[in-house]
Amino acid sequence: MPVDVLVRLGLAAILGAGLGSTLAVHVGETVFLRFLSIVMVLFTLFPLLHVEAPTREGPPRTGIGLLAGFVVVGFYGGFLQAGVGFLALGATSWAGYGLVAGNAIKVACIFLFSIVSLSVFAANGVVDWGVGLALGSGTFAGALVGARLTLKAGDRILRFVVAAATLAFAVALWLRT
Repeated sequence: MPVDVLVRLGLAAILGAGLGSTLAVHVGETVFLRFLSIVMVLFTLFPLLHVEAPTREGPPRTGIGLLAGFVVVGFYGGFLQAGVGFLALGATSWAGYGLVAGNAIKVACIFLFSIVSLSVFAANGVVDWGVGLALGSGTFAGALVGARLTLKAGDRILRFVVAAATLAFAVALWLRT
C-alpha cells in the first residue's frame, strides 16, 4: 500500500472527524442517544445477515470515491465512534484492499482521527478523563476476553451474545431519552 494513499485517507478521515466531533459537541443529548441506539441496532443486524462483500478484480481504488468514503468514516467516528472499524473496513473492502491492508488503513486512520476528536471534545470541556480511562481499560479487557471466547466457543455463539447485549443496550438508551 503506497504511503501517499494512506496519508490522503488519513487526512480525509481527520477532516471528517473534526466535523463530526464538532457536531457531537453541539447536538442535544436526546438526539445523540437516539442516533446511537438506532446505529447500534443497525450494526447488530448487519453481522446477523451474513452478507459478504463482493470480490473485486484489479488494483485497489484510490480515487475520490475512497477519499469521500474516509471523510464519512472520519465524520461518523468523530460523531459516534461505535462500530467505526466496520465502516472503515467496508470502505477498504469496496476499494479492493485485502483484509490485512484494509485493517492497517483502518487502524492508522482511526488513530489519527481519534487524536482530533479527543482534542475537540477536550477543548469543549466534555471529556470525563476518569470514565474515559475506565472505558479504555474495559475495552482492552473485553477484547482479550472476546478473543479467547471466540477461540473456545466459536464465532456463532459470540455473535449471538454480542447481538443480544447490543440490542439490550440500544433499547435502554432509547428508553432513557
